[in-house]
Amino acid sequence: MGHEGSDALIDAALKGLTGELRDTKNGGWYAGLDPDGNPLPDKQCYAHAFVILAASSALKAGREGAKELLDEALATYDKYFWNEEEGLARDTWNTEFTVLDTYRGVNANMHTVEAFLAVADVCNDDVYRKRAGRIIDHVIEWAKNNDWRIPEHFNEKWDVLLEFNDDR
Repeated sequence: MGHEGSDALIDAALKGLTGELRDTKNGGWYAGLDPDGNPLPDKQCYAHAFVILAASSALKAGREGAKELLDEALATYDKYFWNEEEGLARDTWNTEFTVLDTYRGVNANMHTVEAFLAVADVCNDDVYRKRAGRIIDHVIEWAKNNDWRIPEHFNEKWDVLLEFNDDR
């Protein structure tokens, strides 16, 4: 906003999100491309949260196509990642959105809070502030029950997996 050259950077980012990173067959976005330009497999919550964040920022900057991207990103996120009953985000689907991984994590939810707060500010929509607050309430409770350390890894029932990755 007001920095020379920023418009070109925003437009390049929008081009990537509406182009090579967008899955036109199955919906949603890839987290990235491999060195040969092939999409990385799976659909990750945090990558979709970043699409929401990018689209919100582009909309705030008044860039063409940002509102359409944001609307699509929110619809995709709501369909596959947000769990209204739990008040938390699901983590990872296969590429086709047919198999949900049993892993759940705080990382995806942390980036979801960031994205939801941006949407709430840009669109003046308190639904997203309330959703962010619901996630935060869970994290505070988990930390409270773990000597105020935030556990990162969970199973599909949101049972804490403190030993997850302990071999690494």
